[in-house]
Amino acid sequence: MKITIPGKPISWKRARTNNKRYYDEQVKQKESYGILFKMKQKEPLTGPLTLVCCFVFQYPQKQRNKMKLNQPYDKKRDLDNMIKFALDAGNGILYHDDSQIVHIIALKVYGPLPKTMIELKPYEEKERI
Repeated sequence: MKITIPGKPISWKRARTNNKRYYDEQVKQKESYGILFKMKQKEPLTGPLTLVCCFVFQYPQKQRNKMKLNQPYDKKRDLDNMIKFALDAGNGILYHDDSQIVHIIALKVYGPLPKTMIELKPYEEKERI
């Protein structure tokens, strides 16, 4: 199953506290991802899964002509935080729990339009390191 989410990739942010109360300021963003996920996946997947993510950032305006497609993006935005956000948004929709993800392949690159591409597939033993 493959899903493409248009727009700038989103990083996971830690939940905040206010007067000893925890709140997640990314609830609406996760819900918007969840809506897109529900359109693609009717029932949560079961069993061990492999997650493949590609986070595409738009070329800088001044360097657009010099840059190659899929050139690595090595600027701010930690890859692990973007993966975490995608995993949290898919909980209960794409899979029962993100603990089912046993193998992750991820990449940050430049491209003409910003987007997040996610692929979920059953884990295969031959993919193991």
